[in-house]
Amino acid sequence: MKIYNFRTRGGLKVDFILGLDRDRIAIECKSGNQVSSTDYRNLLALENYYPKIKKIVVYNGKVEKKENGVWILPLPKTLEVLGLI
Repeated sequence: MKIYNFRTRGGLKVDFILGLDRDRIAIECKSGNQVSSTDYRNLLALENYYPKIKKIVVYNGKVEKKENGVWILPLPKTLEVLGLI
């Protein structure tokens, strides 16, 4: 597994990009208990650079859902999905 960050000169920033074999997973971390579409807009914009990248928002809430192709996952579930626990 490799860990990268992503930032463009124009200001697009994503917290982490994980390289797992041939897959890439973009991750945004939020400390709140809720996630809105503005919290993952950079993940959606990242598709211009990596069209097939998987996208996850990690947060402190309890609900697991998928919006606009972005997984919104509580931290424990994210660790499980990534095979870290």
